[in-house]
Amino acid sequence: MEHVWTLDIPQSLRRHGVRDRYECATFARETALRDLKRSPAIDFIALGHPLLDALIASVKSDARDGGRLSGRMAVRILSGTPHGFLLTYLGRWQDRRGALAAEEIIPVFIGLDGAAYPPEQAKALLAQPGLRRNAPSSLLADMYEPLWEARREQAHSLAVQRSAELAVQVSAQRVPQLELLRRDIESWVEARQRWIERLLTERAGREAAQLSLFDNTERARALAGAETRRRNDLAREREVIANRRQQREQEIADMEHVIATAPELIGALIIVPAEEC
Repeated sequence: MEHVWTLDIPQSLRRHGVRDRYECATFARETALRDLKRSPAIDFIALGHPLLDALIASVKSDARDGGRLSGRMAVRILSGTPHGFLLTYLGRWQDRRGALAAEEIIPVFIGLDGAAYPPEQAKALLAQPGLRRNAPSSLLADMYEPLWEARREQAHSLAVQRSAELAVQVSAQRVPQLELLRRDIESWVEARQRWIERLLTERAGREAAQLSLFDNTERARALAGAETRRRNDLAREREVIANRRQQREQEIADMEHVIATAPELIGALIIVPAEEC
């Protein structure tokens, strides 16, 4: 059946939940849905499946650890492309508070000759499906393996550089949101001040009504004391509002300051021209 495979799983991938053998497996969702009642049932290998999780973890480990090219490192056969390595990094940016501002995949394509290709070309290669061919093992051993360490280090330097460049873009994308936050704090300050002033004015009115039975001298003295309390309470509340405003403005200023963290290598592809296979 088309898109259905029998998979014998190597020992290195036999982790928790991974079987030794899958009699009928597919990576195509349509095939899995079409054959729900087929016996034996078809295993749909997709994100979240134990086998795919084990494979991803294995590829990540190979890419991070460096060393010799492993048989588990993915090889992608593409038409009309140069020889090279396509390394994928997870870029993260945080603000001065340490809060995550953004995440983005950063692909870096380095030719075997050390040429660094534009980010747009690296993204296109990452999205392009490979041909169903096998690369000669001698080609990988002779052309790619001797250059892997040097190109991996070069790609890491480029990923760090691109992360720093993208920090400016991430910061610019936050400007409209931060301006809205600034307007919100101004609106809150004005509304809070009006509310406090109204509460204190209403309190003063109630106190004045309660003092109507006093004689003029005592009433004047009590009203003066009430006015002093009102002014003191108003000054205290205004100070609380000002402190909250200053704190929030500092938080917004910290959110404006975006820096790149060290990019994390999450995968690597060996790009082989179809003409070699």
